[in-house]
Amino acid sequence: GRNALLPEFSEQIKTVQTLSNQLLGPETTLDICIALLLSSIILRERKGKKSIVHHVIYSYDC
Repeated sequence: GRNALLPEFSEQIKTVQTLSNQLLGPETTLDICIALLLSSIILRERKGKKSIVHHVIYSYDC
């Protein structure tokens, strides 16, 4: 898979995957990851960092 994650996201994503596995079970991890990604996109668009947003969209592989 694609794993060219931005360093600032990789730890956040790992944490969210671990927590969602513990709390909800592995079958829900993908939904949680997508929600996290969308939240990050919204935050970064508000900060005007759309180039980072687009990089994350295309490089992210949950």
